[in-house]
Amino acid sequence: MLERGERLAKLPLPVLETASLANAMRWLTALLILAALAWGVSEGVTRKRKNR
Repeated sequence: MLERGERLAKLPLPVLETASLANAMRWLTALLILAALAWGVSEGVTRKRKNR
């Protein structure tokens, strides 16, 4: 495992560019929206079960 770590440490870090950061922000926004939708559906189902 240490050998792999040494090999990995020799690799250069990727360059962060504006386009890649913007793309990451788009994906994070989409994940946040999906999480909010899943939470909303979960809350709706829970409330329907309690009302019965």
